Parts: sequence; structure tokens; C-alpha cells
Amino acid sequence: MRVPPGDSVSTAARACGQGKVLHRKTYFSNGNRGVIYTAELSGADANARPVKVAVKELLHEKLLKPGRISCPAALEREARWLRFMNQHGIGPTLHHADAKRVVMEFIPGRRILEFVTDEHDAAKCKQVLIAVLQQLRLLDVLDVHKGELVKPDRHILVRDDGTPVLIDFERCKHTTTPQNILQVCQFLASNSLAQALAANGKRLALDCSGVRDCCRAYKGNGYLERDFESILAVVETAAVVSSDEVECRAKTSANAKSRKSCHPPGIHTCMYIHTCCVLIKPPIPSSRSKHLVFLPPNIFLLHKRANTRVHPCNDLENLFFEIYEVITS
Repeated sequence: MRVPPGDSVSTAARACGQGKVLHRKTYFSNGNRGVIYTAELSGADANARPVKVAVKELLHEKLLKPGRISCPAALEREARWLRFMNQHGIGPTLHHADAKRVVMEFIPGRRILEFVTDEHDAAKCKQVLIAVLQQLRLLDVLDVHKGELVKPDRHILVRDDGTPVLIDFERCKHTTTPQNILQVCQFLASNSLAQALAANGKRLALDCSGVRDCCRAYKGNGYLERDFESILAVVETAAVVSSDEVECRAKTSANAKSRKSCHPPGIHTCMYIHTCCVLIKPPIPSSRSKHLVFLPPNIFLLHKRANTRVHPCNDLENLFFEIYEVITS
């Protein structure tokens, strides 16, 4: 990943207002629109020990991906929501925010999947998952949807002492139907978490069907506390299984992935009100797969044959290029 010009390491002090000054600003990581630095924040008291912080700024325009635009309002939204979260004991501590940057507590920890995989103590892993659920339940009660929790690995850090910390709040919004618990339940029932819980001799197994059932009840009954307690109970009662059962579950997961890869989805269609054409997106993993082509009605039968999903991968690929040649000829 390219580092924004002139900002890889900076020893120059930068004022943050209220007597706070940033020192030793160092590039850490970046996303689609923002870049994260680490720095030392010192206050007006010269005798106070500097605090390590994370500084979030907008990514330089030259480094934005094609089609992306800079969004200064994202920093303001991040600061506003982080300030709100801090009032409820959630997220890293906000130290300073202005139009150019957001300065917050640096979380020395690991992503949640990495933490669970490396951890040897099964009880500690369960405590981390329960603490995450409790924080997300609070957000549901506050009618706040955080977002980005279907795959929460990049948005939940765990300190070395096992305390989970939610990060990245720029996509938060107020809603009467927040999806925080519902989204993270998909993560609880995922194969990636199952493998992490079984790693390093823990052999811990969640009842995935029980998680799904409790999640459906939680949604269907209007987010009741008793249904949330049922989800917690599933995590709390996760049992240690035998090595043979762990191996059996791993083989089942591998077989499911194999079946999925052997039967790729058919060509996706979008039928417009106009009957003159059908928009298709080819599923073939090649440079041509990025193209969108218009399929005339006389080729639609070929498309229907491809969409039955009964052809091997090579047969489907040949069929697509047959269609492609007819269109481009």
C-alpha cells in the first residue's frame, strides 16, 4: 500500500487545540477514503506522559481509487458518533476532532478472529463474544445501527486483556430497526469463527442452529431482552468437543465449499420493463467478467440453458463465450 507523500514519519509537532500537540506522526494503514496514523499526544502539562493515539485523516486525492471522491463530512460524522459512543462506554476515547482529522485512543490489540484463533483459553474466547454481544445489544436499545458487522473482523479489536473494542463509526445511523445483533449472529454461525474456536486445542463449538433460531426469535418478537438472553445462553453453553468431532466438522465445511465451487451460479439476469434486451453479468473469473453486455431476445434461450446450473464449470464457460461471440460478431 502506498504511503501518502510526506507523511510516512513526521517529527514535526502539530497543534490540536486546547494545548494538545501531536508528535511523531507515523503511517499505520488506510482504507478507501481515509488514512490512519499513529502519533504521540501531549497536553498543556509538560510533565504529563504523552499518550499514543490514532489519527484519522482523509486520504490524499492522488491516492483515491478510480471513481472514489473525497468526503470531508465523513470525518465530522465519525467524530460525532464516536463522541456519542463514548458517552455509553463504547469505542476508543475521542481526544480531539476538527475539519482535518479525528484524534482518538490507539487500541493495542488484534482483530477478533486473530485473537480467538491464537487464544488457548476457551472461557476467555466466550467472554469476548459475550462482551461484543452486550455492546451491540446496547446499540440496539439506543436505536443505533452501526453497520459493517456481517464481517466484523476489521471492525472489532480485542485488547490483550480480552476487552473487545468496536471501531469505525462513520456509517452509524439512527433507526427503529437496528441490525447489530442480527448481523453479528451471522458471524457467530460462520465457518471462519468455528475454525477459530477449534484452533490451538480449544475444540470449542457453538450451536450454530441454536444461534440462528434465537436470532430469528429476536427479530420476530421485536428485539426483546429475553430473546437476547437466549443468544447469550447459546454462547455461554458452548461446549468443548472431541478431536474427532472437530475433524468431522472441518471435513463437512470443506465438502460444502467444494460443492459450492463445483457449481458456480448461472449468468445473473436483470429483466427490465423493456422486452428488447436482458442485462447479463458473466460469472467467468477472467478479464471479460467485468463487462456488462446486452443480450438480444433471440439469444435468451441460450441464457436460460446456462441458468439451470447443471453444467460443469468448463461447460458454462464455453456457453458464455458462445453467447459472447454471437453478440460481438
